[in-house]
Amino acid sequence: MTGTFPYYSDGVPGEKYTNGNFKATNGRLYKVSTSGAGTPLAWYPAPGYHDGGGGALYNVGNHGFSWSSRVSGTYGMHLVFNVTELYPSSAGYRAYGFQLRCLSE
Repeated sequence: MTGTFPYYSDGVPGEKYTNGNFKATNGRLYKVSTSGAGTPLAWYPAPGYHDGGGGALYNVGNHGFSWSSRVSGTYGMHLVFNVTELYPSSAGYRAYGFQLRCLSE
């Protein structure tokens, strides 16, 4: 599947991303067109995650983490992104509090 996956900071695509710019509206919007003008398909917010040991919040407004249904030993597979990178198949401890997304296959 081809398409764009632009990062939005404070609701604006491609806005300068700095330490003081971690807001609840940050995230990525997947679109169909390579020009970025296509129909939006899915919004992935950047809510950060809850630590598996102490429950503290990390990377709020900076990174997005979404669980998949796959596991690998003691790890769960998940999507991770930030402003510059996308890791569609990463592994993390299942105790972490990542967001869940309901998707049809």
